[in-house]
Amino acid sequence: MQYHIPPLLFSSITKTDKKQYQDLLQNPCVFEAQSHHIHIAIYPFWLEEYSFPRRSIYSWGYHVRIENHNPNPISILKKNWNIIQSNNHIKTINTPIIADDNALLNVGEACDYTSCITLDTPSNIIKGYYTISKDTEQTFNIDIPSFTLDNPHELFSIN
Repeated sequence: MQYHIPPLLFSSITKTDKKQYQDLLQNPCVFEAQSHHIHIAIYPFWLEEYSFPRRSIYSWGYHVRIENHNPNPISILKKNWNIIQSNNHIKTINTPIIADDNALLNVGEACDYTSCITLDTPSNIIKGYYTISKDTEQTFNIDIPSFTLDNPHELFSIN
C-alpha cells in the first residue's frame, strides 16, 4: 500500500513554550506519561480530508510534546513505536530524530513536533518509546503513553 503523507502537517522539532500551542494543549484527547523526570504528551487527531474509508485509507495527525524536568540536559535520539492494528498486524516505526541542536533539551525546556500517519485499519493502538541520552555514553528508553487512533465514524473500535 502506498501511503500519502500530507506535507503541510510536518513541522520540525522546535523548542517552545506552551503559549504557542495553547489551543492544542487544551484538547481533551491527550495521552500522557512521565518517567525519568521527562514528560511526554501526545495529542492525536483525525484527518478527515486525507481519509478514504471505502478504500481502507485512514489518516491521523498527532502532536507530541516532550518536556525535560530532569536535572540534566537530554538528547532525543530516536523513536521506536509499534502500531497494533485492528487486523492484528503490527507495524514498527524505528526512526532517528533530527540530529541538530533542537533535539537537545536543557533543564526545563520542551520540544514539540507534529506528524501524521496513514494506515489501512480504522482502529489502532500505538505503544513504544524514545531513546534518550543524558550524555554521549548513557542512553535509556522513555516509554511513550500508549495512545489510540480511531476513526470517529466507525462503531467498532478495538480501543
